[in-house]
Amino acid sequence: MADWYVDPNAAGENNGTTWGNAYTSLQAAETAKNANITGAGPITFHCKSSAGSADVKTIFTGWTTTADDYILVQGGYAAGETGTPGTPLYPGKYSTSYYHVEAIDTDSNVYVQEDYVRVDKILSKAIVTTTGYAFRAAGINATNNDLRFSDCIAVGVCSGTGIGRGFYDADPDSILTFVNCIAYGFYIAADLGFGGYQLYGATIDLYNCLAYGNTFGIQIGAGTATCYNCVSFNNENDFVGTVTLYECASDDNDAENHAGNEVDATWSTDFLDAANGDFTLLVGSPLIGGGDTGLAYGGTSINGVARGVAWDIGPWEYVAAGGLSIPVAKHVRSLSPNFHVY
Repeated sequence: MADWYVDPNAAGENNGTTWGNAYTSLQAAETAKNANITGAGPITFHCKSSAGSADVKTIFTGWTTTADDYILVQGGYAAGETGTPGTPLYPGKYSTSYYHVEAIDTDSNVYVQEDYVRVDKILSKAIVTTTGYAFRAAGINATNNDLRFSDCIAVGVCSGTGIGRGFYDADPDSILTFVNCIAYGFYIAADLGFGGYQLYGATIDLYNCLAYGNTFGIQIGAGTATCYNCVSFNNENDFVGTVTLYECASDDNDAENHAGNEVDATWSTDFLDAANGDFTLLVGSPLIGGGDTGLAYGGTSINGVARGVAWDIGPWEYVAAGGLSIPVAKHVRSLSPNFHVY
């Protein structure tokens, strides 16, 4: 497994060999290492923003990958970390303390055009006046391409008209997996060019994901789609298209919602500050302990809590005063660690 380092604030030789010599953009790292990696094992780009600077647009294209020789883009490293990367921190919410990409009308902040790519703990803000995607996948030549996003946060700051989306996949043969992802702020009134998730694929699975304050929340354009423990609210339309819901929650009273449904609710009693992207769960929320348990993915929440027997709905796991997750006695094991680890 090859490890390379990215830090927009790095000095040194900028050849990616250490944090001190990190590439100053993910695009520079992608361009330098773009290759046929068949038989070489996975390649990991470790990303941090040591002084809070944002990165710029990156396109992953021109690689040759396999299921065992995949590309992992991973953020969440501590600003002061040096040497071999430790365990990445879980972001919880959007913060410039973590590695982040911010761009205005750049089409796609993180653009995947290759098979077997995993994106983990990456934060992306799209400022949109014409066209902008926080995360996008399209133009992949492989069939049944396997793309995975975990603990990623897409933020939209949208005005005017055009297209603005948090997570967008345009390949109808994709196998897509989303775990503990958040998309909010992709909103222009009555304009379906804007939304949190717009996904076309052969198989689409979302585990403990969240959509808030978008024109549409989770929109499925094609394929077989399933949402587990997802929450979609304060969107003009929470769930769009053909999708099977298991223990999901919305304020549209969508069919097949099994728990935590709050018709016409403000959700102010569920989240600490949803309007500003803080989806910390509050005591008393029906989302707490309301989800399916023991799922294939999502055993650790976006705020870094190991889910126990009673999983919460959405990416956050409730933590009571004193730092203990609830129910304390049931959190006896961590189910299904980060899914990109094999």
